[in-house]
Amino acid sequence: MEDELKAFQANLETFDEASTDLDRWRLRAQKVERPQPDSELAVDDAAFPHQPISETVRISLISAGEHLRLICDGLKCKNIYAMSQYSAARAAIVGATQAVWVLAPEDPATRRERGLIVITETYVQLRKYHELTLRQARQLQLSPEDQERSREQIKWVKSREEAVRAARSSNTDLQVATFIESAAPVIFPGDEFRQAGLRQSWNVLSCDAHVLTWSLALSLCQPD
Repeated sequence: MEDELKAFQANLETFDEASTDLDRWRLRAQKVERPQPDSELAVDDAAFPHQPISETVRISLISAGEHLRLICDGLKCKNIYAMSQYSAARAAIVGATQAVWVLAPEDPATRRERGLIVITETYVQLRKYHELTLRQARQLQLSPEDQERSREQIKWVKSREEAVRAARSSNTDLQVATFIESAAPVIFPGDEFRQAGLRQSWNVLSCDAHVLTWSLALSLCQPD
């Protein structure tokens, strides 16, 4: 219990220090920001104007900030959860590192390709959602009109998916572990310990997010 209290206090102090920045991000997220005209990011956006890369990155950062504020609010209420707070931390890591992964390269072509990879995954997952909805039309009691709207949505998403793939220079799929590993040296330059720790943390936190529970057994299942 004493160790748990120390860990709680350390976490609370960390989030107290970050609370001002988190609130600043909350306020900043309330309005859409566009890149400066003729800036590198504005040129990146021109690669696929239907869904600007800058907006994709902005949403990733907003997601990271929201999940961190969720953890912060829980700690301020002195609530500790064995899994759910760590799931929120995982989402924050994914959102933040995805943004860093896209923006970090100095090479414009690499930067744009990474942004388009993230956008492609957005359309892929949206299409899968509508396809699943249509497959479950009877169970969901969808009317013929609703089913037709789902078909129209699938057709529209496919057209956008094809368009973004046509703008790309590779067939690479989005791999979370890969972009976290690539972003780690940018976030912690020269610090191999923290770089490896970021990747390790995501692995453990993914266990919590997917209710696999093996991370809870780390302290229980020790060899004799």
